[in-house]
Amino acid sequence: MADLDDIDHALLRLLRQDARRTFSEMAEKVGLSVAAVKRRVDRLRELGVITGFTAQIDYAKLGWGIEAFTELRYSGSAPVSEIIRTATVAPEVQAIYTTAGDPDALVSIRARDMRHLQQVIDTLRRAGNVTGTKTLMVMDVWTRSDVDPMTPTRPSAPSGQSGQSGSPGPSGPTRGGPTRGSGTNRLPGASGPSSTRPRPAS
Repeated sequence: MADLDDIDHALLRLLRQDARRTFSEMAEKVGLSVAAVKRRVDRLRELGVITGFTAQIDYAKLGWGIEAFTELRYSGSAPVSEIIRTATVAPEVQAIYTTAGDPDALVSIRARDMRHLQQVIDTLRRAGNVTGTKTLMVMDVWTRSDVDPMTPTRPSAPSGQSGQSGSPGPSGPTRGGPTRGSGTNRLPGASGPSSTRPRPAS
């Protein structure tokens, strides 16, 4: 696992929001020099954390308004290479996710309309050892781009060790308050010498 700090995660969030950001823009937001930001981004690429930069496309405006996920089930124990070979026979398949358990794979499909989608599914059914499919239509899409869920959180201070005056300490008594054996017992809410109870005459 790559060793990243808070600034690295901040740069990743900025690039996820807009991969066309300049080093100058990011430097201003994270409080580093342009050269330092470039070195960090180059390091993230060398580590393989950043695998590339791409554009987000509205496929509906290109005539590909149907998006769906199709579950693929294979007979026996199909190797991953066989799943990829059979699932990629259709150019409309955008991504393939092999899974543990049922189904064997989940494929992302783009199509022009419902008839086109049915043709793609029929093509997948005839490919290799596919024994069954189940298709889920995508109604809408939401993606997280403003928050990095992998950003590490700082551990909170242990209970009783916040260091603030008046907070309970590990041994129990309140710091800064009266202690037993001090010779005086202050009444609740009272202050000054007048709050000292008189001792009974001996």
